[in-house]
Amino acid sequence: MLQKTLRGILLVLLLIDTAAVDEVIKLSKKKYKFGEEITVKFKNPNKPLESNWIGIYRKNVALWLYTCGSQLEQDCDRKPSKKGKVIFRTKDPSSTKRQYFPVIAGSYSACLMDGNPNEPQYSAKIGECKDFKVKQIPKKKLKNSSVTPLNLTFKVGEPIHASFETRTSFPNMWIGVFSANNGKPKGEVGYSKFWVYSGCNNQKGDQKQSDQCANTREKGDISITNYQDGPVPEGQYYLCLVYMYNYPFDRFTCSERITVVPT
Repeated sequence: MLQKTLRGILLVLLLIDTAAVDEVIKLSKKKYKFGEEITVKFKNPNKPLESNWIGIYRKNVALWLYTCGSQLEQDCDRKPSKKGKVIFRTKDPSSTKRQYFPVIAGSYSACLMDGNPNEPQYSAKIGECKDFKVKQIPKKKLKNSSVTPLNLTFKVGEPIHASFETRTSFPNMWIGVFSANNGKPKGEVGYSKFWVYSGCNNQKGDQKQSDQCANTREKGDISITNYQDGPVPEGQYYLCLVYMYNYPFDRFTCSERITVVPT
């Protein structure tokens, strides 16, 4: 009887020890709000290498960082760590691959990998990944949000000034100019050649490595001026505040219709 009890205890301890060894990736939660930073802790059961990296997967690699917390090899000149953590966020160092941060809503996996992150199909997974979800922005958060143009008529080449106000804000939110040919946008908007970050009032952002905008504002003024493709041509448009920087752009709020007239 005693021998059976001891065997049972040893089996339980072995299972606990195996589970601890297998837990290569740790996350603080299983569900994240849209825009919330994602901290990934890792513990490498193998000899740590400079080629080890953490990937955030959604079918393909959405984001990645070397285990030193950067995509730049010159930032990883110290001895590779056997355990530690990396943080995925908008601020440099950039973690961009197929998506920018914040990633779109959906199901993801965080994995410890070894190999070339630019050729992830040839990289080897170390241990088990951890699954998590990113929640969608609730539509009620968009209520009472507004984009207000300074005027309803602008001349070609004239800066388009507007103010905006929203109950919630995220990094990389932007305001773009969208054609009114098909009426006021509904469901989704597309890309726009004429836009600025709402938090930075420019297209260069405030992050040197990635040109992203980590700053957030719930209200402020913006000015859309001439860019590489020339001025906004004559026509009728809407100014729309778009809440995400990855397609599909399905959370947005738009202004009254504006008209751009010849000079």
